Amino acid sequence: MTKEFTDGNETIYDFYDSIDVECPDCESHAIVRNVSDKSWMFSPRRFSCTKCGKQKEWNEQGIGGITDKDPYFGYRLWFLASSCGHILYALNEKHLDFLRSYVEATHRKRPRKENEDEIRNGTLASRFPAWMKSAKNRDEVLKSIDKLKLRKSCANQAAHTTPAIAPR
Repeated sequence: MTKEFTDGNETIYDFYDSIDVECPDCESHAIVRNVSDKSWMFSPRRFSCTKCGKQKEWNEQGIGGITDKDPYFGYRLWFLASSCGHILYALNEKHLDFLRSYVEATHRKRPRKENEDEIRNGTLASRFPAWMKSAKNRDEVLKSIDKLKLRKSCANQAAHTTPAIAPR
């Protein structure tokens, strides 16, 4: 069955409003959120961990690049996996779903904008590395994405589970 992906001109910054990270204190799932009404990469952010309660504010002017850490606080990303000898990362579930839709597609389209002869090379999909784009790696990359999705659902369950006996 042919699955299609159409590049909608998304950039990595379209996924910056909420970033899933690992808490540096308790290693549980935590979130870096935009706390402004503006969706802009330099908008103020708040780190918060639901397990240990750690919170931190960010109101700087510059941000770091993304590797295996978030660009605001430098905390380890929650969605990290080894895939095809490389590191696969996602900022959040929306980004993970975007990766899945791209990788599982057997037909990928990059439409031109009006009055342009050439396709732009600045979208997120246009910047994916060759190992992620390769059809021969599709199954392994999709398995890695599934593992990351499962990691999030396990974190959500743990956050909403109360102990059978409350400590006194």
